[in-house]
Amino acid sequence: MRKGKLLAKGRTAEIYTWKKGKVLKQFLPGWPAGDAEYEFNKASIAQQTGLAVPKVYELIEEEGRPSIIYELIEGQTLLQWFQRHRWAFPRLARQMAELHLDMHQRQVSGLPSQSTRLKKKIEEAAGLDAKQKEKLVAYIDELPEADKLLHGDFHPDNIMVTPNGTVIIDWVDASSGHPLADVARTVLLTTMSAIPDDLPARRFFIVLREIMNRMYLRHYFKHSPYKREELKAWMLPVVAGRLSENIIEEQDYLVEYIRKRISLIDE
Repeated sequence: MRKGKLLAKGRTAEIYTWKKGKVLKQFLPGWPAGDAEYEFNKASIAQQTGLAVPKVYELIEEEGRPSIIYELIEGQTLLQWFQRHRWAFPRLARQMAELHLDMHQRQVSGLPSQSTRLKKKIEEAAGLDAKQKEKLVAYIDELPEADKLLHGDFHPDNIMVTPNGTVIIDWVDASSGHPLADVARTVLLTTMSAIPDDLPARRFFIVLREIMNRMYLRHYFKHSPYKREELKAWMLPVVAGRLSENIIEEQDYLVEYIRKRISLIDE
């Protein structure tokens, strides 16, 4: 079977049409086969939980490059839907919270530990000195553990709206751990990530995402066994882990955020 039309190209792979109802994710030349296997295993575990995710069929080699065959998901992302229905943001926030709550009820095994991944990210983080990293790693050891399914990159552009309902995509950062680590990551992505200076209506977008975040959190904690106050404990290590992604536009702000809060650990 030869690959068909190129649908998308990212930093690590290209997506092509494949057989009916399927797509081929073909990793770029030189990309390690182990990374493809790592993603395939994570996607398989997510699928086994019964959550609405793309079906993953096979790990293959195509044209000498590691590749994964996935189910074709037709629709638009929740972010694209929102851009056409901007005043429906309460619905978007509620839907995100409900999907996250459903995910966090599911126990998993075989995925990396979120706490271990956070520690590794902090050790690789730019802008932190050895003492700060040591303190943060020790701080993570004091946080509660759990074995729930975590997405690791849960935001509106990783939720597909289809004729058959919503589907959560892109499970490469999946792990098992405490749900509030995942919520903290979503808060980070939806309120603290860099916004281009030339974005049209930039100020409006900043205000809108803050309102949406409050609505998302209100609905999540209304139906969650956890308390809103418990989320604060997870924000510090999750923000620190973000520094390992080397997003220059965010670094000064995130380092200052960490510096202020890390000083409170021993108080």
